[in-house]
Amino acid sequence: EMRQKMRDHLLPADAEAGPDPYFDLKHGSGGIVDIEFVVQFAVLAWAHDHPSLSQWTDNIRILESLQRVGLLEEKECQGLIEAYKSYRAQAHRLALQQEKGRVDAGMFVAERALVTSVWRRMMENPV
Repeated sequence: EMRQKMRDHLLPADAEAGPDPYFDLKHGSGGIVDIEFVVQFAVLAWAHDHPSLSQWTDNIRILESLQRVGLLEEKECQGLIEAYKSYRAQAHRLALQQEKGRVDAGMFVAERALVTSVWRRMMENPV
């Protein structure tokens, strides 16, 4: 519910369906914030059973920890890490050009699908 409230407040309604659709790298469905929510949810939900999840504070090492303890498969883990790094790199390139963190909706399709799939599994049907 909190994630949906953020999306409703921070992402324009026409972002992914308007006349010139785009993907907001940070707030769009399957974007940076969705990965961060999955990571933080996992730590809050499972660190009591897997203390190593609370060893690190950065998303990439927490994702690697989720794989090590068996809460993420290697393919998912690597896909989330690569999506996160790709989104961040693109956002930084756009920021250096003083552009908004938005790309054509046709970009990062596979990455967004993976993030959304993991999101649904972890947030809607936690282990």
